[in-house]
Amino acid sequence: LQKITEVQSKRTTVCYSYFQPDGGAELSSSPKERVYYVVKGSITVSGGGEKHVLEEGGLVYIAPGEERDLVVNDGKPAEVLAIIVTP
Repeated sequence: LQKITEVQSKRTTVCYSYFQPDGGAELSSSPKERVYYVVKGSITVSGGGEKHVLEEGGLVYIAPGEERDLVVNDGKPAEVLAIIVTP
């Protein structure tokens, strides 16, 4: 267990994203580490030759520089908690 210090917290961003039915995010990469946690709905995250279908409670780690895209499944909205860490 480690408390996140002020310096560390300035490197960490937490976002709550709402995705519309049949929405998503285009293929892109970032120099930042990312973790997506599905709060509601279902998404598919693809990248690096892999494809992961995530239901509520599912999560995926995306390494810095790794390309990924995101698609919302089942024609229903999705809610995703994104944790982003800047190097």
